[in-house]
Amino acid sequence: MKNLFTVNLKVKKDERVLVFTDTINEEENISSKERERREKLFLLAKQIQMAGEKYCHTSFFSYPALMSHGKEPPRKLWEEVFGKENIRKIEEFWQKIEEKTLTEDEEKKIRDTLKGAHYDAFIALSNFSTTHTLFRRILTDVCGARYASMPLFDEEMFSGPMAVDWQKMWQRTEKVKNILEGTKMLEVFTPQGTHLEIYLNGRNILSDTGDLSKKGSCSNLPAGEVYFAPEEGKTKGKMVIEYSPTHRLKNPLILHIEKGNLLNIEGDDPFKERLNAIFERMPLAKNVAELGIGTNDKAKRADNILEAEKILGTVHVAFGDNASFGGNVSVPFHEDYIQFYPTVVLHKETGSFLLLQGGELCI
Repeated sequence: MKNLFTVNLKVKKDERVLVFTDTINEEENISSKERERREKLFLLAKQIQMAGEKYCHTSFFSYPALMSHGKEPPRKLWEEVFGKENIRKIEEFWQKIEEKTLTEDEEKKIRDTLKGAHYDAFIALSNFSTTHTLFRRILTDVCGARYASMPLFDEEMFSGPMAVDWQKMWQRTEKVKNILEGTKMLEVFTPQGTHLEIYLNGRNILSDTGDLSKKGSCSNLPAGEVYFAPEEGKTKGKMVIEYSPTHRLKNPLILHIEKGNLLNIEGDDPFKERLNAIFERMPLAKNVAELGIGTNDKAKRADNILEAEKILGTVHVAFGDNASFGGNVSVPFHEDYIQFYPTVVLHKETGSFLLLQGGELCI
């Protein structure tokens, strides 16, 4: 826990850090195993807040879970961070904030109002991710706060992917990022049957290295990936998934993709029903939002997407929101699915190159 504050965030003694998490929502229908995991996450968040008191000023906040990654956190958290008076000033926009339907002008008005936060850094330990939210973007982009996003985190990660050689991982991550620059289109193949064509069209290539020392920085912890928002309307092919974000499926599902959106799901697993319900309720969530490549050699777990998407040599693909990292789709949903032993071919103006072959980096 010490390294979280001293290595990743590099906090100063007089800084204020907010640790927040979510509690099980009474509307959630979850297994006893999942309930146990979620209760442990709450206790861990409290332990981290108390441990941080040695290094800076820490506070703790919790709220009922919103039951989907990418949803805006509740108003009470906004009030805690920006002050009740400032949140009252943006009252007219609140429904659009929650629905993620703000116009550019409306978002600008909100950003102009919320120019300061009560905290210097945030440790977001909610089970459901807040990375892809306006809340996070205002904190990092406008207020200059540092933001450690740690959804689905568990204590074992401190001795696993959080115990990585950060310098070597950073160097590897930046090398992959540099190689991806200039790619027009890439193909992903896996032994399970995935074959995707993903177009970049000049989209920014981003890296997640766990360095949260700079003003306005945001990173997952554990860290270790290179990622980008594909050009909307272009991705095509099929993707076979064997894992949900938190468990192995009983039967693999095949996701058919055309023109950058999910077309249909083939297969027989209860997870299919959940996905279809989400996509029926939020058609924009069908958008292929992200492609990422894992670069953390200490990450091993396949049944926790926070760690799985960082596994060295894996690929993950997300659906839903990508407005927070260079895309054009804003929707209260963002969920990643892992691909093992992928072969990735980069197509550039200068030719085609292998980046990964069977999960091994070709660099």
